[in-house]
Amino acid sequence: MPNPPDNFTANSKSKSRIDLSWITGNNADKTYIRYKQGSTPPDNRTDGEELGNYSGEIASATGLKSRNRYSFKAWSWNDTGNSWSATNATISATTKSGGSSSSPPPSTTFPEDETTEEETTVKDQVENIFNITIDHNFFANDTDKDGMLKLEDFDDPNGLLFAKRLVNIRGNYSYLISVNGSKEDIFIWDTEADTATEVTYYPLIVESALTDIENDTITITVYVNKSKWIYIEISDEHPDISNLTVKTSYGGVISSEMIFRENGKIYVLDDPDTEYLFVYRYAIFSPIFNPVSGSTLNISKPVISFTYNETLTVIESTLNGESINISSTIITNTSANKHTFIYTPEIDLTNGNYTLSLTVKDNENNSRTDTATFIINAEPNSTITTEEFPGIIVIITIFTAIVLISIVLFKIGTHFFGSKSPKKRKK
Repeated sequence: MPNPPDNFTANSKSKSRIDLSWITGNNADKTYIRYKQGSTPPDNRTDGEELGNYSGEIASATGLKSRNRYSFKAWSWNDTGNSWSATNATISATTKSGGSSSSPPPSTTFPEDETTEEETTVKDQVENIFNITIDHNFFANDTDKDGMLKLEDFDDPNGLLFAKRLVNIRGNYSYLISVNGSKEDIFIWDTEADTATEVTYYPLIVESALTDIENDTITITVYVNKSKWIYIEISDEHPDISNLTVKTSYGGVISSEMIFRENGKIYVLDDPDTEYLFVYRYAIFSPIFNPVSGSTLNISKPVISFTYNETLTVIESTLNGESINISSTIITNTSANKHTFIYTPEIDLTNGNYTLSLTVKDNENNSRTDTATFIINAEPNSTITTEEFPGIIVIITIFTAIVLISIVLFKIGTHFFGSKSPKKRKK
């Protein structure tokens, strides 16, 4: 049988949140906690509200009413023996007033059982915004006890809310939460203030793109008309460029913690603004392949090119790991230099899969490696070979020999008979 939790403490964090901590009892695998409003803790494991069943040693009760007393009771559970602790631990705490993180003035006291005016909790806010019913409080627990919340620390026992991002907004851990997995129904939960702020989702279309070869940047501009927090989505035009900055029209820069790149998309969580500049900064821009990588070619000596938007030097070029020779052509125009590297096989390639790799560098010694894959599926040569038809060659040889012998014999016979003069008859 497990011992009850030890050192069970409660700390009021805001007008609607109380943090709990404890030391897991001996022989215990989990700690089960329930709570009630007022100074009297739950009588048993069915009385009051369930907070949770924890394998860690920290938890938070959220969605509480301000300036109200809450009492908590904790039991230990042993998985092996399927047994509860014979005794339990209890603690009480009073939520703060007005959402302030500071304690009430020393002269301010609240009777333990005092009930004040009804105030909207974060659970109420979410229910009102999205017209849903939440039976149990959602919460976030620092499961690994390192003092930092993580995305996976969020939990909703109702199965309605899903944490999409964890961000730091003005020093507070905040979750971007989706209702029922929807992109449109989302809100920010500030875990410190315990408030919910509705967020508007905007999938945007790229309006314009400007490539600055001299400064090695690509700037994409998008516009949006909004008046509150938004969650922006646009296509990631250059996923291979890791250096991305998002700027606002007033010269600000979006924090990297508010920018997310995944599955060919860029997501930005931001407060109101109207214009965004997505600035990719690269060293060497990715090339254009011709034919495109992944093509199936029906010739055995194809011409394959890599075209870059600046003058570069080849460091290494290989075909299926073997070194090859690459030729190059530089096309100069008023906007930029196009540098094309061309590979043409010296001999016919057999049918199969090929990987062409090219490593280049610029005049600042920045380098990159690009690969193109292709399949050779050329038609077989229809020319008759000695390996395929040896009999035909033999027949042709014999026939040729016979013709030559016949010609020789004919000439010999003509010479022999033609050399004798006819005899004259005597009169």
